[in-house]
Amino acid sequence: MSFNRNREPTFHSQEMVFGTRVLWSGAKKVASSAAAKSDKPTFLIVTSIGNPDKDYAGSRHNTGKLLLQMTRHKFFPHPKLRGVEYAVDLERPNVLYLQTLNYMNVCGVVVKPAWHLFSRLKSIDYNVQYAVVHDELSKDLGEVQLRSGKASPRGHNGLKNISKMCHVEYHRIGIGIGRPESRDPYDVADYVLGVQSRHERQTLEQESFPKMMKIIDDLRNS
Repeated sequence: MSFNRNREPTFHSQEMVFGTRVLWSGAKKVASSAAAKSDKPTFLIVTSIGNPDKDYAGSRHNTGKLLLQMTRHKFFPHPKLRGVEYAVDLERPNVLYLQTLNYMNVCGVVVKPAWHLFSRLKSIDYNVQYAVVHDELSKDLGEVQLRSGKASPRGHNGLKNISKMCHVEYHRIGIGIGRPESRDPYDVADYVLGVQSRHERQTLEQESFPKMMKIIDDLRNS
């Protein structure tokens, strides 16, 4: 599986600089508030994984990316990173969103340097945590599951690659996509790579998205 070299994001320097300033200034405010309470604030890096949108947009395997895009935040490239884009949340200054742009099976190659770069926020004032949003076959459509620590990847190649490359504990936010009746590997692959129906997308937006955001809020406030 090779990297996607055809789809490179356009770099908007002024918007990117503004987003970065919001990220750092917002995090400092959270740190100052927590320091007054003698607590370490959590800084949460939420990463969605999937395949390149050029060829796989709308597929069930890209459900993690779709859910993070439902935040409606603008994602920017970073001058020091390739294969990822980031977004900040004005309402959640201690949260950073990342989405991968390369292939699922090798996403750890771009996640590792991104986590390393942004985790430089970590100091005596911060407790940096990581969360990965991904599609989950074992859960029905509309269900969202949080697993933490050294949880099994359940055969998910994206999670396997991140664990192999990053060597850090991270939360897994599994977005249920359901499972086909057939257990034949080829049928499962066709299902996962298949395009979501209108009903599926509506269910993800109306049921899964609020559940994901509740989990993110719980983690960032932990």
